[in-house]
Amino acid sequence: MSTHFKVQSIEDKARAASLSTSRGCIQTPVFMPVATLASVKSLDPFDLSAIGTSIILSNTYHLYLRPGIDVIYEYGGLHKFMSWDKPILTDSGGFQGFSLERFRQIMNDGIQFKSHIDGSIHFFSPENVINHQERLGSTIMMPIDVCAAPTDNEQDVLDKLNLDILYDELNVMNVELSSEEDKYIDYECQLNFAIAGPKFGRNLRNIKSKLSKISVEECKLLDNGGKIMIDEHEITPELVNIVRK
Repeated sequence: MSTHFKVQSIEDKARAASLSTSRGCIQTPVFMPVATLASVKSLDPFDLSAIGTSIILSNTYHLYLRPGIDVIYEYGGLHKFMSWDKPILTDSGGFQGFSLERFRQIMNDGIQFKSHIDGSIHFFSPENVINHQERLGSTIMMPIDVCAAPTDNEQDVLDKLNLDILYDELNVMNVELSSEEDKYIDYECQLNFAIAGPKFGRNLRNIKSKLSKISVEECKLLDNGGKIMIDEHEITPELVNIVRK
């Protein structure tokens, strides 16, 4: 997973930044529409793109229960499952350890849930939560944590903090610098004719032909703000459109 975070502006306590990922760039602060079960209620992916959505949020716990991690994995990952080619952040299930208090038991090595659907028992550990999110093809994975409630006393908060520290140690052991996400992405690099036409003129057809044959690594380099050479011509990100399939 290729990511790069850059602070663009700071004023008093406010900060604007950009987060570049293998699925596109996110300008922060950002509003993330919630697609708990791989669908934003009342909006399809075309609607989301039309209003400028750059990232959405899905929930690992709820997707685990239905339709199931294996179903989505076999379909080609969450992006293909919901026809969304931009970044997806997946929650770990830690918040459900708070919101579904009647159905869970917090332990030293994870959280045990009783399904609110059929009563079956499921265990979420720091290790398998990362594995679930890798199989979903998540762009940004959240490690499991324990959420404190506003009504918790000081000792409750300290106890949960100590569990968080323990979970973090296990989470870090299982987070790789690379993920399975690229297995789900096909890249296609297309010329932006409005800009490339005037720049390249009669060379445009030749450049277009050679651009269609560049490697995935070169596509990703352009997608992350880099540049490549085709013959003697420099190809920069504003000259192309990267399509992820």
